Amino acid sequence: MQLTTTFMALLAGFSPVFTAPSYSTFCRMMAGWILSVRHRYVTDLIISSDSVGNGHFSDYHRFFSQGKWEIDNLWKHLARLLIDHFVGPDAVIILAGDDTLCRKRGLGLFGAGMHHDPLISSRAKKLVSWGHDWVNLCLIVANPWWAPSKVFALPICMRLYRNKQGVTKGKAKQSKKVAARKRRLPQQSDGRNKPSVPNARHERPRHANRRTPRISRIQASRHMLHVLN
Repeated sequence: MQLTTTFMALLAGFSPVFTAPSYSTFCRMMAGWILSVRHRYVTDLIISSDSVGNGHFSDYHRFFSQGKWEIDNLWKHLARLLIDHFVGPDAVIILAGDDTLCRKRGLGLFGAGMHHDPLISSRAKKLVSWGHDWVNLCLIVANPWWAPSKVFALPICMRLYRNKQGVTKGKAKQSKKVAARKRRLPQQSDGRNKPSVPNARHERPRHANRRTPRISRIQASRHMLHVLN
């Protein structure tokens, strides 16, 4: 698959965030994201980017959970890119914050909980849905020359808000897996070190655990501003 030079130049701005192998995977996944016409699952990104056979499939599935890169650095590069292109040198930077519910299924899904759903709620009745609640910080681009009557909100940082349900989800199931793994370990009584078994906290994707602490929506917004500064 041949990518346009402008698209490659755009992705090249994010190369300092990744290692060389991770950057190659990042480019292929972003190409698949644009070319995909179905649900953008990781498997579909591999097919859409014509990357079948180009590395092991686990390289793509573990890119977000175990890749050697930090999402805060990615947000910083994205914020600089958008501000340089859409905000003048003497202009005032206008930011806006909001939270977005992403409906999900599965009671054991990490970080999921019951959150207010504005799409099915009314002023008289408030309804909730199960899923992830993402707190977004956006750069406001008002009345650009290509759309003088439009206002755009471009995300430059994001955090996962976890309520009490979101904090507990994913722990019990992983604890059972760890217990079952320990039972399968051979009993060694000759003094040798037994194989180490990660605990339930490390069974979850390490980036998900590190990047999504339990914080309020206001704290998330303040933290995102601190990251960008």
